[in-house]
Amino acid sequence: MPSAPAVIHAAGASVDVLSATFAAATLAAVLAGVVRGFSGFGSALILSPSLSALYGPEIAVPVALLLELVLSGPFVPPAAKLVDRRRTALLCAAAAVMVPVGAYLLSVVDEQALRWAICALVFGAVAILGFGWRYHGRPSSAATAATGALSGLFGGATGMTGPPVIFYELAGSAPIERMRASFIMFFAWVDVIALVSFAVTGTLWNSGIALGASALVPMIAGRRSAQRLLDAGAGVLLLAIAVPILGQR
Repeated sequence: MPSAPAVIHAAGASVDVLSATFAAATLAAVLAGVVRGFSGFGSALILSPSLSALYGPEIAVPVALLLELVLSGPFVPPAAKLVDRRRTALLCAAAAVMVPVGAYLLSVVDEQALRWAICALVFGAVAILGFGWRYHGRPSSAATAATGALSGLFGGATGMTGPPVIFYELAGSAPIERMRASFIMFFAWVDVIALVSFAVTGTLWNSGIALGASALVPMIAGRRSAQRLLDAGAGVLLLAIAVPILGQR
């Protein structure tokens, strides 16, 4: 006799954890965690398109942002001490205006159209990175606000807040620690605004809270594995530098 499916129920949603669909979602969560562990951001570029293909955008986008927020939470207090507060505040204010617009689009736009939009955004981001394009304009207040607004719109509609603000910030000359802190603060802010917007539109409760809970552990495992690899790589690098120096003494 075939075994009964193992189903997790939460907030009116259910997930069969023995299905091939869930196995693919788990693999995507692990990969997203690895990306997050190496870079500190970028997991939504893995989660949103993958989960959209498996469960549809209305489930994928809230789940991706919920996981992002849970993972980034512990890093927000340290990041708050490093950010350029004026610049980050302007990004956040502009995003706060447009995130609800994106969340509304997620609730009313055809699912197939949103899937194509998410694919186009991913391919566009990859192409820009591949060709090495950078923003060369002056980082003015207007450009900062426009970037925050566009990122907020993308975040609310597709779950992928990152591309506009990442490409914009990479054009600056800020130290990598401050840049990474700005990303953590900005993405956490957008996640909170988006999840509140999803709760208002009903998308959050109609989506896979169960899926988010189930994918959290694999994603954390992927992130920790990446961090351990980074720590090990740093140790190997230090040894490679120290051994020749000590050998000369």
